[in-house]
Amino acid sequence: MLISNLENVKKEIQITRKGEFAAGIYKDGKLADNILLVDTLEVIEAFAKNVINLDNMPAEEQEKLIDFICDNAEVNGNTYNCNGKITNDMNYNIVKIGNYYYAVIMFHLGGGIRGRYTDYLLLKFEDVDDFFSINGKYGFDKVINNEYYADIDIFSNTYEVRSRVEGIYIGEFYEVETGELLKQIKRGIKNDSSRKERLC
Repeated sequence: MLISNLENVKKEIQITRKGEFAAGIYKDGKLADNILLVDTLEVIEAFAKNVINLDNMPAEEQEKLIDFICDNAEVNGNTYNCNGKITNDMNYNIVKIGNYYYAVIMFHLGGGIRGRYTDYLLLKFEDVDDFFSINGKYGFDKVINNEYYADIDIFSNTYEVRSRVEGIYIGEFYEVETGELLKQIKRGIKNDSSRKERLC
């Protein structure tokens, strides 16, 4: 695998969402409304401003750069290891070079977690926390219904639910399907767990 550009990686992901082998969480190639996961395409768009395009770099040089970042990574992981709430698990390696942090990331395309990934994207950040906050905060908002919304962190196995009117904290939950979540809320069951520390 080499370092690719934003559009090519998005196409690799979109191909897996159609046809007879597409996962049941998709409808007409898009994430179904009742699924409480962050769409990988939304994550990629949030990273867009950080992407470094190396289309003109020879393949051999790209491989050396990937190897250097992976071999010297100060931070690495895979959202799979914490059951992160993202449609395609993300593998990442981050290293500091000079005053900046550089990350190579790739997304899982299905099957065994050790194989079948997209090409890499190369990202640049001023601070390592900028990688984990992605879109300026530590989660993606998803409307559940007229009453609730979820604040979903792809690096955690749970998400916060809040009321849409006043933003009142309801609790921490892990259900992937909105119907199951609403049953849990109705029962008054909360899975209180701190997200202050990354799980993956």
